Amino acid sequence: MKCPELRANTVNVELPTHEEQEGFLALGLTTDDNGRPLHPWRCDIPDLPSTKGDLWKWGPNYTVDPIVLSQDNDGPVILLIQRGDCGQWALPGGFVDSGENPLEAARRELREETSLEITDGESTAHVCYQGPVHDRRSTMYAWPETTSILMHVPTAPVAAGDDAMTAQWVPLKDVRLLPGLYGSHGTLIDMAIRDNGTFHEQLEYFSNQVEFSQPTGGHMGYTRHIASLPTGRRVFIKRHDADKFTDETRAQHSKRYLHKEHHVYQQLSDTSPHTPDHIELTNDSTLLLEAYDPRDGWQWKAPLDITERRRYIHEVIEALRTIEPARYEPFVDVKPSYHTIIDEGWGAYPTARTRIIEKLHRSSVEGARALADSLDELYERTQHLPSPELTHFAHYDVRQSNIAWHPEHGVRIVDWSWADPAPKGVDTTSFLIDIHKAGYSIDEHMPDFNAEHALILIGFWLGHSIWPTPTHDQTVREHQISSAVAAFQLLNQ
Repeated sequence: MKCPELRANTVNVELPTHEEQEGFLALGLTTDDNGRPLHPWRCDIPDLPSTKGDLWKWGPNYTVDPIVLSQDNDGPVILLIQRGDCGQWALPGGFVDSGENPLEAARRELREETSLEITDGESTAHVCYQGPVHDRRSTMYAWPETTSILMHVPTAPVAAGDDAMTAQWVPLKDVRLLPGLYGSHGTLIDMAIRDNGTFHEQLEYFSNQVEFSQPTGGHMGYTRHIASLPTGRRVFIKRHDADKFTDETRAQHSKRYLHKEHHVYQQLSDTSPHTPDHIELTNDSTLLLEAYDPRDGWQWKAPLDITERRRYIHEVIEALRTIEPARYEPFVDVKPSYHTIIDEGWGAYPTARTRIIEKLHRSSVEGARALADSLDELYERTQHLPSPELTHFAHYDVRQSNIAWHPEHGVRIVDWSWADPAPKGVDTTSFLIDIHKAGYSIDEHMPDFNAEHALILIGFWLGHSIWPTPTHDQTVREHQISSAVAAFQLLNQ
């Protein structure tokens, strides 16, 4: 748009003082021949009045727009008011008083317009935007410039005050359905959620623009989706589904493991580059994290190319080594993983022996019968294993399907619900078994193979292979038998 021509007629027109004009130049503003500041968007906004209008000052008049988010039982909510001057829905906010900073002004405006009191320590605040906004009060020589501040607070009762007709917590998923927010407020909210919102907030706010896809694999006790947001980000959604379990005890067990996984991610987020960058637990049963999607170049199995595969194996083993020294506070609501692996494996073998052998004889996995013939000998060997020192940290369920690899971005490891203190090298051993199971050689890495842990894993996988499934599909149980056979083969090398 062509910039409007400026008229030089200043008869009986108020002009900025010399001190004000110096202030405009210090701000980098363009002024006309009479020292009046010119709206920085003047070439894009038609018909700006050539006056100072109703605003207090020449040039920028500083305002604040707090974008206050919280969480109720149904999901994320945002605090909005209905303006008394025009009836439009809007963000609470107003002009910054002399001597105030934007955050102080935001808190004052919230108190005056919504009765919401925010004190230090009970909220987070992030400046999302500073600059001009579209506002009906703007003129060629005076305009509002706002600071929008994204704030997360506990939900509290609100009541309209000052010049607000209504104050209300509005579901975030409904904001874009409102009939025209005041001024630039819709844009400010969009910018804040897009750039700084949580995954849960983005999923709700952009709900009618999210595309969902179904990833392959994964634990059968959870529903799993990948959500592609209009921002370009992808979110992996892992939700506990009680209907997938045959009894309540195991359903609650699965839910606790989801909580434990979130607990582990929180502890590793600042110490390991090999875990997702962003993790959220919502609604007590849903985990949201960064998705490593094949559409973005991420690979979830060893590459077919020999050179790439050697690099993949090397980088995964190095990543596992860097995680072993991690400091970790165990999750108290779940039994330690090492003891669980023993108890649900060889610990249950005397009573489960017949069923396991029958299962192996019915299995289509090559080598299952040979393993069945050696079970009693393997069990006897476990009775003489020394008690290991759990001095390292381990994932405990490392396999290709839990590892995302990108040639440029490296290794990311997911599904940490089994993580706990462990003996040295247990993750590398699990990984090497899985690579061998896929038909690839691991000869050069056998010095990293922990034979004692491989023996323990055989019992665990076989113990789980006879567990009931919600459906007649035995694919997962056959995979467990296949893992046990692969470990048995490596033990005999």
